[in-house]
Amino acid sequence: RVYARTLSMAPGPDGAWEGRDHLLRLSGTPGGSVSADTVLAFTYGAADLGSPGAPRLPPVVNAPLWSVLPDGTVAWSTLEADEVRLVAADGTERRIRSGGWVGHPPSEGEKAALRILVGERLEMLGGSAEAVDRLPVDFPTTLPVLTDLRAGPDGTLWVQRAGSVREVHPMALNSADPPRGWGGTAWEVLSPEGRYLGTLELPPRFRVMAITDATVVGVQSDPLRVDRVVILELHRPHSEK
Repeated sequence: RVYARTLSMAPGPDGAWEGRDHLLRLSGTPGGSVSADTVLAFTYGAADLGSPGAPRLPPVVNAPLWSVLPDGTVAWSTLEADEVRLVAADGTERRIRSGGWVGHPPSEGEKAALRILVGERLEMLGGSAEAVDRLPVDFPTTLPVLTDLRAGPDGTLWVQRAGSVREVHPMALNSADPPRGWGGTAWEVLSPEGRYLGTLELPPRFRVMAITDATVVGVQSDPLRVDRVVILELHRPHSEK
């Protein structure tokens, strides 16, 4: 089963950008046709990106985090949420909350760091970092709490917690793409029923791409923002029979 997120954006009646965000399931045969079925529509509060000719620079563009569990359940959240939604294959939904998933308003130091990172992103895209001083920067009322979701071994769900703003990858800011690069080193592991099992600490600036029974595969950025593929061995305790 192959799943893909699709995001289409166009100016709405008032000129502001509007988007339609869906999760699709792709199926087909090698060399044949491919069909796409809509699994669910992501519904969330959209960030204000301005309008054509009048752009805005929100460092945090609200976007979905999602992962599909082995039984077809879709686990998803957003950068502005403090909960995880579990949508079963039959459409029923339940939500997971935790007392530790509480966001906080950005401090003045965090706002300054976000402004610098947005400038770095503009430079990476071939622009000028000084543009951040000429456009409205809309800081979030609350910083992200949950920053990635991944299906793990034995039906577990791994939930990444936000880390320091200064560790955020510049390309994760002001972007509606999948928000990898926002998270910290702490990953909470939940059972298929949503029960907390423990927390793992992964290396700093490590973006998880896949979790297998024995490895965690990801991309890690060094202090100079140079990326490299890293494969970590995963040692799991075995229960006694």
